[in-house]
Amino acid sequence: MTEKQLQVIVGLLAGMQTANVHLANVLCHKTGISHDDLASSFEETAEAIPASVANRELMQIVLRQISSGIRNAGAGGDFHELMHRLLH
Repeated sequence: MTEKQLQVIVGLLAGMQTANVHLANVLCHKTGISHDDLASSFEETAEAIPASVANRELMQIVLRQISSGIRNAGAGGDFHELMHRLLH
């Protein structure tokens, strides 16, 4: 695999995580569930993955990153302003 191919895969995975966080934000907004409650459910799912599952640790990392994104999205304007400065 080339470096360029690896970068494409990483970009696609980051996009999928971002899409999950966006969908979670819409869900929280439409249903009234708190960002913390939804983020906790992702963390609980990560912990519930059986040790025998291939790539368990990697799956847990992804679920925890999504959880962090959900929590931070619910943090309000300060977080959004910080993200804007970091990304632009």
